[in-house]
This record gives sequence, C-alpha cells and structure tokens, in this order.
Amino acid sequence: MTETTPFPHPAPVTIAGLRNHFHSTYQLGEKQVELMVNSSRKSLDKILAEARTALQSDNVPAEMVNIGHSLKGLLLNMGEPEWAEIARDLEKSARAGEVRDYSALVALLTEGMATVLAYDEKE
Repeated sequence: MTETTPFPHPAPVTIAGLRNHFHSTYQLGEKQVELMVNSSRKSLDKILAEARTALQSDNVPAEMVNIGHSLKGLLLNMGEPEWAEIARDLEKSARAGEVRDYSALVALLTEGMATVLAYDEKE
C-alpha cells in the first residue's frame, strides 16, 4: 500500500471475539481464555508503548521493523488476520526504510485495539 491508499478499517477487536477465538481455536477453558485475554492486553500495551517511543526516534523506520513484526505475530495469535495485515505492512515498509506516516498506522492499530487495551480483568 502506498501513502495515498487508505487502509481498510477492520472491525475493532472485541473481548467477546478474543474469548471465542481462544476457546474455539486453542480449546481453552474459561480460566485459560481469561489468562490469554489478559496476556494479549498486556502484550498489546507493551508493544504499542514501544511504538509510541519509536515514533520519537531519529530513525523511525529502523525502530518500527521489530515493532511491526511483534504486532503481526501477536495479532495473528489473537485471531485478527486483517489487523495483522496492517502490522505486516508497517513492518514491510519499515524494513524497506520507507518514509511514511507511521504515527497514523500506530494510531489506527491503537484505535482498533482500544477495547482490549482498556479491558480490566475485574469486569
């Protein structure tokens, strides 16, 4: 995708969708599913925090390669291939050293993960 091609906006990730994915794909029980939802939230929070830090660096593409790769893998494990495709594009662009609006990609990913990022296991 080029800078002028807008990203499709997949449906935001939901907690119910995550639970269903972890239960049906990995055959996990309720406690294990909850553990995976919380683990996903913590991993997303960590990777997106790293992305926000990387956006302040002098060489954003170099910093974003591993972030895009990590996000892609996490999103695939979460059963979110459309979101993983956006992370793959981020990784691919960064690896090629492309100058683009990485902050818009990070913002889009953050927005799509908002429900998961805000999830409190006490809910």
